Amino acid sequence: MAAIVNVSAISEPGLEPTRCTDRDGRPPRLHVRYAGFDKKRALASGFALTSPADPLRRSNIDHSSTGLLHNVPINVSFQVVFLLAARQSTESGPFLDQACQMDDRPLFMKSSIDHLPPVKQRELARAIEVLLEEFDDALKEGTADFKKRGRILKVILFGSYARGDWVDEPHTRKGYRSDFDLLIVVNNRRLTDFAGYWQAAADRLMREVSTPVSFIVHSRREVNTALREGQYFFVDIRRDGIVLYELDDEPLANPIPAKPKDAARLAAEYLSDRLPHARVFEKTANFLLGEGDYKEAAFIFHQSIEQAYSSLLLVLTNYSPPSHNIKFLRSLAEDQVQQLAEVWPRDQQRFVAWFNVINEAYVKARYSKHFEISNEALTWLSERVTDLIDRIEKICQAQLEKLNEEAKLNGR
Repeated sequence: MAAIVNVSAISEPGLEPTRCTDRDGRPPRLHVRYAGFDKKRALASGFALTSPADPLRRSNIDHSSTGLLHNVPINVSFQVVFLLAARQSTESGPFLDQACQMDDRPLFMKSSIDHLPPVKQRELARAIEVLLEEFDDALKEGTADFKKRGRILKVILFGSYARGDWVDEPHTRKGYRSDFDLLIVVNNRRLTDFAGYWQAAADRLMREVSTPVSFIVHSRREVNTALREGQYFFVDIRRDGIVLYELDDEPLANPIPAKPKDAARLAAEYLSDRLPHARVFEKTANFLLGEGDYKEAAFIFHQSIEQAYSSLLLVLTNYSPPSHNIKFLRSLAEDQVQQLAEVWPRDQQRFVAWFNVINEAYVKARYSKHFEISNEALTWLSERVTDLIDRIEKICQAQLEKLNEEAKLNGR
């Protein structure tokens, strides 16, 4: 139900107060619709929100056709003051009406990273600069209309640095450090092609930002569809993510929770389909290792790791990015289950180097005559892959049991 409150006409620049009270005791969201005036000639430049409890509190309005007021405290009558631009509409009559929208209101995302140390804040600022610069460079020679209109709409921090539970211990025996995880939202699905538009940015981020940066790219339509389908991965980002950059104020879609029965069914399908592939690849790689076919063994071990991580992400979040970068997949998986970091020791440089070699094996083991990997490295990798798959299978089985229990309790 929406409580409609009319605002009287304002015929000249100045301040005109009105009041909007939440009658249900729920946090109100104020939608302002501009009507009856030439928006190009008379724009609302913003408004300030004051309350008896906090006279200095402020919220912002966008300059689109629908302004959105948020972060409103509960159980307070608010005075909304409209600040009008100097040039007013020549049309007479009321030109504003407002609605305190109680249902289906947009859920606004956080935008502050004050909980992060200053050095991390500076690194994120630099990461945004690199992404914007390299994306512009990738598009500047384009002649296709979608390239000329190509835009980054939002960059959202998610994962441990957004939640506040990151780990940054590169110099300890554990040697583990969390990545910056970023969701980049673009205005056209064709702009999500990594090799075509994002590889240069990824390369620069590795050189210029100390904290590892992992990012995924999706169109706004893809993200909104995932939210409406209740995909846990995007629902969590919508809830916990922090907007670092946005071109406009259009919010992402409100998530629609998946039915427990459907979530359990999908998780079971993912587990039965994907994880057996990881086992078969592991078995095949070990056979190739025994035959002395090291390049081929490296490539197949890579495939086993990729399938294992994809299985975990699909079961836990109903999402796995279309990526062959197992370092990136590992980051996403360890963000979900930090104990998985124990699979890959980082306390010795050779272990780190061997993992990096296997990460490159997807391409180089097949196409580069210079690709090399030792028997010692592959034997170590074989042990690590077995441990990884065993752990992931237990985690996925536990998740499936949890989802089935939730489905029984909900009866659907």
